[in-house]
Amino acid sequence: MRCASLLLAGFVLSTAFLQGCVSMMSGRTQALTVRATCGDQPLTGAHCKLMNSHGDWYVDTPGSVEIHKSTVELDIECSKPGLAPASGSLEASSNVTKSFLLGGAIGYAIDARNGVTAEYPSEVTVAFQPPCAAAK
Repeated sequence: MRCASLLLAGFVLSTAFLQGCVSMMSGRTQALTVRATCGDQPLTGAHCKLMNSHGDWYVDTPGSVEIHKSTVELDIECSKPGLAPASGSLEASSNVTKSFLLGGAIGYAIDARNGVTAEYPSEVTVAFQPPCAAAK
């Protein structure tokens, strides 16, 4: 009986300590690479603003930026002199299974509220519309 009690206590303590594992393992931020094209050609030097419920970030293409994860869309607005502005958005996907298995119900609830269970694709390409000659 004493052994069973010790095992149960160990399980409860382990579960309590694992509640933050998803947050610690996957973090609240992620890297995102932003590229731009005009027609079918790569376009360098476009200035892009990325926005979600946790903030705004800026990057020039091609480039990478560290953004905060969120469960809402990531909106992207890019500009380059001589071209009409281009925009797009990325949907966040959620890894519910990983979060729940590592953190339990409480860990999942905390991580979901913080947006940690969500993740955007690691790359995005924003397409400017031709004519492109003015931007070169």
